Amino acid sequence: MSNNNFEGAFLELVPNYEEETIDFVIGWEFSNEIEPMLVEEVKNLLAGIFGLVSADEGSVSAIGEVVRKVSDFDGRIKPSGDNETEIIFSPDPDLMDQLSTTDNVVDLTKYNPKGKKH
Repeated sequence: MSNNNFEGAFLELVPNYEEETIDFVIGWEFSNEIEPMLVEEVKNLLAGIFGLVSADEGSVSAIGEVVRKVSDFDGRIKPSGDNETEIIFSPDPDLMDQLSTTDNVVDLTKYNPKGKKH
């Protein structure tokens, strides 16, 4: 990540031309001011994404193809300099309310941003 002020988790998919595969680069960086529950949720989400892709890359790729066709996913990716791109994302206020009122579980099956396509 090129942003020195980065706080959160990241997942990079990097072509490995020698082995003709895609390498995962994952990690996180959090300050001490972040709520531990939020840090754990972000780490769990990152691990879950990694697990889903590792267990069933074909299905995840097929879902991604559909998302790209039916939404403006590619249009929401903005250049961030140094030939990197990033998705600019602001969490839905309802999701943030759910995170702050739930002890340790967020039921993502009930999360559906109003007026937004996935």
